[in-house]
Amino acid sequence: MKRENQAVKTAQGPGKNGILAALPQKESFRLPGVLWIIASLIVPLSIGEGGLAAMTHFWLSPVYAAAIHFLNIFLVCPFISFTVIYYFFYKPVKANLDRQAEKKRAYYKSCRSLMALSDTNHALVRAKAEQELLDEVCRIIVETGEFQMAWVGYAGQNGKEIVLKSEWGAKGQCIVSDSDWIKMDSGHGPIGRALKTGQPYVTSDIYQNPRFERWREEALKWNLRSAIVLPLISNGTVFGALTVFDSEVDSFNHGEIQLLSEIAGDLAFGIATLRSNCEKEQMKEAIIEANERIKRQNEILETKVAERTKELCEINDKLSLEIAERKKAEDDLLQAKEKAEEATKLKDKFVSLVAHDLRSPFNSIMGYLQIIMNDTDTPMSPGHREKIMKVFEAGAGLLKMTDELLNISRLQTGKIQPIFKFFDAYLVALSVKSKMEYLAQAKGVELRCEVRGGTMIYADLELFSEVILNLVSNSIKFCMKGDSITLSIVQDKTIGMAVKDTGTGIREEHLPDLFRQDVKTTTKGTAGEKGTGLGLPYCQEIMRAHGGDLSVESTVGQGSVFYARLPIAFPLVLLVEDDLVQRGVVRDFLQGVHVDLIEAENGREALEIMKNRPPHLIISDVLMPEMNGFDFLERIRENNDTKSIPFIMVTGDGNVETRDMAFRKGANDFINKPMKAEDFIPRVKRYLS
Repeated sequence: MKRENQAVKTAQGPGKNGILAALPQKESFRLPGVLWIIASLIVPLSIGEGGLAAMTHFWLSPVYAAAIHFLNIFLVCPFISFTVIYYFFYKPVKANLDRQAEKKRAYYKSCRSLMALSDTNHALVRAKAEQELLDEVCRIIVETGEFQMAWVGYAGQNGKEIVLKSEWGAKGQCIVSDSDWIKMDSGHGPIGRALKTGQPYVTSDIYQNPRFERWREEALKWNLRSAIVLPLISNGTVFGALTVFDSEVDSFNHGEIQLLSEIAGDLAFGIATLRSNCEKEQMKEAIIEANERIKRQNEILETKVAERTKELCEINDKLSLEIAERKKAEDDLLQAKEKAEEATKLKDKFVSLVAHDLRSPFNSIMGYLQIIMNDTDTPMSPGHREKIMKVFEAGAGLLKMTDELLNISRLQTGKIQPIFKFFDAYLVALSVKSKMEYLAQAKGVELRCEVRGGTMIYADLELFSEVILNLVSNSIKFCMKGDSITLSIVQDKTIGMAVKDTGTGIREEHLPDLFRQDVKTTTKGTAGEKGTGLGLPYCQEIMRAHGGDLSVESTVGQGSVFYARLPIAFPLVLLVEDDLVQRGVVRDFLQGVHVDLIEAENGREALEIMKNRPPHLIISDVLMPEMNGFDFLERIRENNDTKSIPFIMVTGDGNVETRDMAFRKGANDFINKPMKAEDFIPRVKRYLS
């Protein structure tokens, strides 16, 4: 792009030699000034008896008077005719011609934009790179569309400026490269407004628009009178702007705005397409590279297998008489090869296999180190003991990291399945507090529990307690003397526990990677405590296995808050009763207990319901049609999947034999009718918790 020649051309006006040269120009008509001056003098003198003719009768001879009358007729009649023709014929015709000329100008303007749109679509097909497309579209707008200048900018990362990507026109770099020109002014400038609203911004006259005040002098220098800023939008996000300038005032009509908007839309689509193609190429290259790595790994494995085979063959040659042992070695080799092939197909289990294999040698190393340190017969020197202690601490850390890796892998592969049940979060908080109280007091940290009894959580008690214990342990690690740690309940659309501390806090750049096992974010505690960096990823895997989530909020120097959130769940109670009135009574009793209630009229219907929704508690009558309460209870206790569900038998029969029969068949509790709320509700709560 030849900037200087292009600047000269566009400064002279791109439309002078192009399509706008054919546009009809506006004309103006003025009556000759002399004619109007004579008419203004003659007409007043020629009208009425008090005019010049009357004066000639008095002062002049009749001959001169006749000459004056003739002169009046000769001048006044053409004036009247001329006036009538101008106002009743010429002026309407001229107005009509002006309207047609304006329509023709609008048509030609639409033509230049339509031609630019057509060339832009061709450029989209030909473009191979994003910068090439931007340069070509800007050139088309100026040369084909015959506009004064065009440039494209992308929104910067800080949201306060536009980054120039391409420009074409009247030495546009002198304007666009100016930092004041490209600033978005927080949405108040013309470019920033278009980016903020996502709508085109049109300026009919730059010299009259206060938003262009700071650029008015530069615009006047390059003959820029009107402008339009068109946002570039992809997937609903405004990422840049196309700005077009023209040398005429009010240059952009409705049709031209639509066509230029289509150009901006096509340009945004082309940019998105090129970026998508680029990402696909990068992904393709990444896949090829990954396949190459896998191929190299397979070759290494095959080489190792070959080497191992060679070694075994040498051993077999030496032990040719021991055929049985050789066959066993061959079988072991074949099995090792099959395991190696399986490992290449099941790469997601690689971490689990490595962690499992590392535990045994680490345990051996730790055991021998402990034996050496505890050996009183041959004591070590203080220097050696200090070094052995450092080795022991490093080994303990590696062993802990191996165990955590193994736990994460077991959760991911489904080897650890949460056993869900309802329990009171208060019990978890008390258990964690009692276990960590000594460690907190040793550092001078206050451990508080603000969890109140009665908050029911549906989760695996052991795994959820392990998460809270880990969070409290981390908080103690990063607290100093005088700090505090608080356990509380968090409940909105989810339910869970929050661990809040007033410790050192976490730097903002570490927060996104805190729960990732492939990014190391661990740091030393306030007392030099070390960690593996895998505790929080393990806790996150536990929460995800529960359908929940682990999140954090932190401010450096003020502390952190970790949230262990779970889906809200209510216990499911199955009421089996054929009496509608009695079902209504039980329904009223359970309104304040926060349970989901499903109802069945007999045992057979209840069994069908339980195929899809096993309840947490069954309340059943004895006497019912089709299948009574005793038969229903027997079916429940015969099934391994349902035999542990608590069962409350309800009946109006006060005989002791009926009560004994219920307990012999496996009922957990027995209630006589009519039931009382103060007796019924505590029993329900006991079995649900």
